[in-house]
Amino acid sequence: MKTKHVITILMVIISGWGIVSCDDDNERFFLYQIDEVVFPDQAISSTAINIVGGGSVGITGGKAPYTAEIEDEQIATVKVDEDRVRISPVKLGTTSLIVKDADGLTVKIGVKVVESVQRFMSNAVYVKIEDENVNDANKETLEELEAQVIADGFLKATGYVRFVYNTKDSGEMTLLAENTAGAKIITAPFEKVIKQIGEESYSAFLVNYEDRTHEFYLTAPERPEPDTRSLGPMPCWLVEDVTEIYKAQYSELGLTSVRRVCIGSLSR
Repeated sequence: MKTKHVITILMVIISGWGIVSCDDDNERFFLYQIDEVVFPDQAISSTAINIVGGGSVGITGGKAPYTAEIEDEQIATVKVDEDRVRISPVKLGTTSLIVKDADGLTVKIGVKVVESVQRFMSNAVYVKIEDENVNDANKETLEELEAQVIADGFLKATGYVRFVYNTKDSGEMTLLAENTAGAKIITAPFEKVIKQIGEESYSAFLVNYEDRTHEFYLTAPERPEPDTRSLGPMPCWLVEDVTEIYKAQYSELGLTSVRRVCIGSLSR
């Protein structure tokens, strides 16, 4: 390498990946992992990002501006934002990230795109019904409907759902009906789509099970202001629209909407 000054290059090998840096510790050129806490003094040799999210690594040392490339853009793509490299997943797999500074110094690390997991824990189930003919005469029928909708549901008050993504919008769902011995376990493929319900857009899960497509969607309950960020599970509702299943059976109620609502929390 030719520069205006003679620079001694120190090659550091970490987990099989070569990191080239200057011998002056204040000018070391490497990448570091950006998490909830930033550790700019800890060099990394690889990073993993999940398929439905993205990831960032920080750049320290070297000379700006920096450039970056991904060896296999069918696995991920990359963008440099000042001293941060933003990585976007494309599909599961492993590739390499190469970052260069203005003087031509190079850092190369491994990038692995992995499955993403969402977990929903249920703690209550109720039924939300909209109808045209509610009165004292059919109140008993309405209560019967509510009980049947809850009984027919896969998920009970102490149930659990796990969505494992192997693409950005599909994967496999595992559902434990309730946290009791011998509880039913359901495993089925799902597809994630965006659904428009009235003026709102929701993430919906289309689950193929027992010759029928079940449609679930996630929505968050209203939160008090100001909304503060939580590092723990996020309060959430998992809702299934079952109107068409019960509309004919309970025609006397004039049903316009029947939704089974599981109240719980969502986490990764």
